[in-house]
Amino acid sequence: MEKSIITISEDVINSVVKPISLFLNDVMDGAVFTHVVRPKTSSEYKIEKKDGKNIYPIFTFASNKGGTYKFTLYDLKNFGFDTVKFANYFIPQADKKCRLTDTFTVNSCEPLLVDGEKVYPFFCYTGYETYLESRKAQADGEYPTEAMIADIKATEIKAGSIDRYYRVIDIDKPIFYYPE
Repeated sequence: MEKSIITISEDVINSVVKPISLFLNDVMDGAVFTHVVRPKTSSEYKIEKKDGKNIYPIFTFASNKGGTYKFTLYDLKNFGFDTVKFANYFIPQADKKCRLTDTFTVNSCEPLLVDGEKVYPFFCYTGYETYLESRKAQADGEYPTEAMIADIKATEIKAGSIDRYYRVIDIDKPIFYYPE
């Protein structure tokens, strides 16, 4: 009897198995994460252009405790290695390609605190729609003003978002490294 091979594309898998944000959810200490989704065309992650806008890579990992997790370039600052922040242990080197670690273990997962308060993404605030309207009025590439940020932070956290604050995750090795 002949066996047939059935292939399921990555986009189908990603629509069924919804990744969880690594930094907006609690992660168990000791959880081991393994890189599972490779870029479609090569083994290199890079910033792509589409319709004149930058498309940044999303890094996807599976946990041995269950679940598929993702993080973006924005989230790198929330990684620590041996309690040292990413920006303090990762030094970019010209003309050298860095590597993404294939696997890492979580040492700790703590809330990101500023002035003793948990830090929430803007979409968790009830004033998010007003904030978006203010952003549309700005020129492309312009940063939000201090007043815009203060206005959104003055609104309440949405009921379903109370646990969606940013976390700082300390891992057992650097997330990016340069091969020797």
